[in-house]
Amino acid sequence: MEDFNVLQKATKNNICFDPFPHIVIENALDNTLYQKLVNMYPNPEYIMNVSCTHSNRWKPSENNIMYQLRSEDILQSKEVDDLWKRFVQYHTSEKFYQQVCNLFGFDRLFQHHPKLKSKATENKLTVGIRSKKNKTDLGMECAIRVNSPVTQQSTVRAPHIDANTTVFVGLYYFRDPADTSTGGDLAIYKHNDSANFIVTPFKLEQKAGRTYMNSNEIASNITLVKTIKYQPNTLIFFINSDQAVHAVTERSITPHYRKLINIIGTK
Repeated sequence: MEDFNVLQKATKNNICFDPFPHIVIENALDNTLYQKLVNMYPNPEYIMNVSCTHSNRWKPSENNIMYQLRSEDILQSKEVDDLWKRFVQYHTSEKFYQQVCNLFGFDRLFQHHPKLKSKATENKLTVGIRSKKNKTDLGMECAIRVNSPVTQQSTVRAPHIDANTTVFVGLYYFRDPADTSTGGDLAIYKHNDSANFIVTPFKLEQKAGRTYMNSNEIASNITLVKTIKYQPNTLIFFINSDQAVHAVTERSITPHYRKLINIIGTK
């Protein structure tokens, strides 16, 4: 029986707290299972076409753009292999949520979400796949993503923090061995003056309901802490907060797609 849990090798000793709680796991899954998932990775053109039905912001095959299959899309699709459906089902389950809790702890996980923390400590928190139809306290998402080929060197995401409704984030990489391009790595930053700079924008984001901030303002107030390479079978998992500034480094021109899984818990 396959063990789909991308956190199966993670321990509390793996957690790095500078500049915010995060963990990096190389060879996160058994290589045999990983290769099966590679072989069954959904067709990028299919991912782009479905993604574009949810948003009119992009057209298929634009330069270095993120497209995704959401969990609900995946589970309902006839184009996605059952292996991937089982992978998604696990990472949107209460069992996986409990794994995250056991690893990071209630206090740290829900530090910025007191209502969720109260429910979680009383064992009253409802957890389920993120859905507009079936609302739960914590919505779990496991999206299959591609970033389109690069025709002009660029980044798919400049330094930013995710929406303040997001509790935790996992990024699991499926780099193609034939992809010899540079970049596409995850950059982690710290604030030069966190007390004065980031708290206010994070609160403003709450009002706006979006993840995007003025990238020029952020760039002038942050310092790079580390860069995590875009490598096959590599997982980055972190707790979202007003300190969790991250970005994707610029990719060089390439015909290859950047492939990854985005796992989140969101209120």
